[in-house]
Amino acid sequence: AGEAVAPATAEATGGETQKTLADLPPPAALPPEEAAQVAVSVGGKTLTRGEIAADANAILSMNAKMIPAEQAEEARKAVSRRLAGQFVEKTILLNHAAELGIEITDEDVAKAKEELLKGFEGMEENPPKTFEEFAEKLPFPLERVEADFRDEVIARKLIGKLREDAEAA
Repeated sequence: AGEAVAPATAEATGGETQKTLADLPPPAALPPEEAAQVAVSVGGKTLTRGEIAADANAILSMNAKMIPAEQAEEARKAVSRRLAGQFVEKTILLNHAAELGIEITDEDVAKAKEELLKGFEGMEENPPKTFEEFAEKLPFPLERVEADFRDEVIARKLIGKLREDAEAA
């Protein structure tokens, strides 16, 4: 993982306010032929350069005031690499879960959402009280956050099963 970047404040920069990613114009969109290029392919699924760029830009926009302008390109590359790696890991886990017939119920998802929200208690001044409040803080539509969360619940169930099987062996 990358190092945390301190906000570019006058105190942190010896009295001068440093330019941040928020001060820069948004990156130009990739040309259509470049955006359509497959960046990662695994398990019958693909992720394009355009999808990675859009997600990286969305994620970076959340922290734009904390990223010094001169580190913007490196931050974009680091987030893009992380997104590609996460796509590979998620695809492998979900494909393996499907092979093993692992499924989740709405009750499994509801329980995981409760656990997620409990994790924020005492950690934030104004913690989210609902999953929707949690999702509003993210740069993606609710439907996407819901789908990604369901995938995470499936992956956790797979990992739990694999751990149980290993302990039983």
